[in-house]
Amino acid sequence: LFLIFLFWTSLATLSSLNRLLDPRGFGFRMSPAAPILFAFVEAWVWAAVTPLVFWLSSRASEERSKWIVRIPLLILAGVLIAVGVYVILGFAREAIFPFAPRRRASTFAPLREIGRFRFVNHLLLYFAVLAAGFAREYFLRDQTRQREAARLEAQLAEARLDALRMQ
Repeated sequence: LFLIFLFWTSLATLSSLNRLLDPRGFGFRMSPAAPILFAFVEAWVWAAVTPLVFWLSSRASEERSKWIVRIPLLILAGVLIAVGVYVILGFAREAIFPFAPRRRASTFAPLREIGRFRFVNHLLLYFAVLAAGFAREYFLRDQTRQREAARLEAQLAEARLDALRMQ
């Protein structure tokens, strides 16, 4: 969990540095604090969601389930997670960014925004985290197999020594 938090915080830090060093600047009406704060909020929301996506990838990579069932379920889970993250970040965006009073009438409307598929960037992030989860799962499975192979080789060597002693 600490590594997940560290990864997403590092990503937010790099994104913030990019915003600060952007030669186009933030204009006269906006300080860089709000976009930087929002970058960290977005990263930490994804840090909170990452263990769930890793759990989904570990469940989906089990041998007993079939790919024909797994893929639609993973896509459906991705859409639900991406929409959820988008809604959370939409409300966070309203709380962080100062709007002029006349624009308050056009506040964040989740259903309208979801209907316009504005959550697609978060869906792409979900697929990237899911791919990392699959990579992690296969890495852990490979390590387990290597440990098992080393244990079996040690048992084989011990059995050979026992056979030589018996002779």
